[in-house]
Amino acid sequence: MLFDKEAWKAQCRENARRLETKINRLKSDYGDLLGLKQRQDDEFWAHARLISAMFKGPLFQEDRVRL
Repeated sequence: MLFDKEAWKAQCRENARRLETKINRLKSDYGDLLGLKQRQDDEFWAHARLISAMFKGPLFQEDRVRL
């Protein structure tokens, strides 16, 4: 199996985009600081675990820090 550096870089960029989208959605869905929405803790933590697992994929170090 050959290591394709450009494919790896493209995968890192795509993973960062997906993570950023998921994090933004988590913030918008559950980021109600005033408590105006009913909180659904089980859904929140399931979403948070999914995001955490996504960090195990290839990412550039600067994206890990930023996200």
